[in-house]
Amino acid sequence: MGFKKLAAVLSVTALITGTTILGTASAAHAQPTGCSAQVGPTGTTVTSHCSGGYGYHKVVVYVKHRIPWNDYIISEGPWRPVGEVSEAYLPPGPILYLFYSTHSW
Repeated sequence: MGFKKLAAVLSVTALITGTTILGTASAAHAQPTGCSAQVGPTGTTVTSHCSGGYGYHKVVVYVKHRIPWNDYIISEGPWRPVGEVSEAYLPPGPILYLFYSTHSW
């Protein structure tokens, strides 16, 4: 194989390898998108769902405790991949915060 042909093959190989690495790196760091958190239909659970991106999400709720010297109760759902629902128990009491948390491992 001549020098010019070898150089051309190595250039194409390097270009393909670089493109593959860049393509997978951007997807690996993309956060979940299209996420929402809401109270379930029965009023005893909270859920979160993400419809796009990559990674994981979970639902988190802070509820005011019925005993005044106890500030609040925190209930968290498990980490779930995009497309699945994270669900947690909703303790009785007024909701202070209801949100979702995301992570792209």
